[in-house]
Amino acid sequence: MIEKRIQKLNQKIGERIYLSALQDFASGRTSPERPGALLWGLSALVVACPYVFAALGAGLLFVDFPNLLTLVFGAAFLGLGWMLRPRKPQLPAGAVGRDSLPETFALLDAISAQLDAPKVSKVVFDNQFNAYAAEVRNTPIVGIGALLWLASDRPQRLAVLGHELGHLAHRDTRRIALPDRALMVLNAWQKLLDMDYYVDAHTGVLERESNGIFADLVSAALRGIVDTLTWVILKLSFAESQKAEYLADASGLRVAGRQASLAALDLLVRIDASGALRSGILPRQGEAGFDFLSRLAATVDQLSPDQAARALAVHSAEKLSLDTTHPPTAYRQAFINGLPEALLEPPLEIANWAAIEVELNAPFEKIGRREIAAFEVQ
Repeated sequence: MIEKRIQKLNQKIGERIYLSALQDFASGRTSPERPGALLWGLSALVVACPYVFAALGAGLLFVDFPNLLTLVFGAAFLGLGWMLRPRKPQLPAGAVGRDSLPETFALLDAISAQLDAPKVSKVVFDNQFNAYAAEVRNTPIVGIGALLWLASDRPQRLAVLGHELGHLAHRDTRRIALPDRALMVLNAWQKLLDMDYYVDAHTGVLERESNGIFADLVSAALRGIVDTLTWVILKLSFAESQKAEYLADASGLRVAGRQASLAALDLLVRIDASGALRSGILPRQGEAGFDFLSRLAATVDQLSPDQAARALAVHSAEKLSLDTTHPPTAYRQAFINGLPEALLEPPLEIANWAAIEVELNAPFEKIGRREIAAFEVQ
């Protein structure tokens, strides 16, 4: 439901946001906007909710101790506050530091210097066609999907990393911290309210167990409130978050240039379109993990020219996005093409690409072995 609503928002105001971002950048207004007062206020109220329940529970425990009724309700409110609390983000498992990957961190440091971004402290590798940047407990991290890296050429990798480190340069994670914590609380509410759903063992259909008319009415009302608050927070933050993606695209241009940035977007569309080609790929006997990942990544280039052109045309005609967090690809391409040449910088020159690729063979081999092991278990 949320994805469909965001798609409608993109169709309704996506072009307006793109034109505003292009105008801002052309006029020199490249600083990201702060979330509005309404978004911050609503997010603060939602985040405060678990702590209010916890305080109420603590008060009930001691107001008439040892009254059994207040003890029961106090414990219930304390438990509810504990379940709904927003969790502090943790460093992802397997995060790698500078000592283990000197060549890779030299690349990231060069990009950070170009963008005036904080230096990355940890790198996380996974098996995805994806990349991301975040600040976890004031520690800047970058996630690199092995499949995306292997499917990309060097200029495309530079454009992707420039986009992600652009988010660090603009402090996007910090600016949206409070709305993100509010969405964590609302997601916890959603999970709590979904506990009475189950999958029927015979039909495989999702069913809901009734707890009585009154309980069902209360549950439905709470679910409506949670869904509405979730949508309102997403809608209030929509324009600002979409502009942040355009600014990150501009950072990718500063690092890799226009051609590489456009090629990276085309690659991401082809990755989505080539998913069916990967479904039939199985590990070979004795195959190395790196080689298995390389075969999976190579499917992106196995689309016929007609299939690739059709996928790109559909993305453009239907104003599709790569995911719910990014603007429609057609607008991102138009933004990249629309930036005046005078505002751009020469692409960053990286001399140690070969050393970086050799260095990443070992972590990619581990990821590939885990993928092969998962097939063997099945």
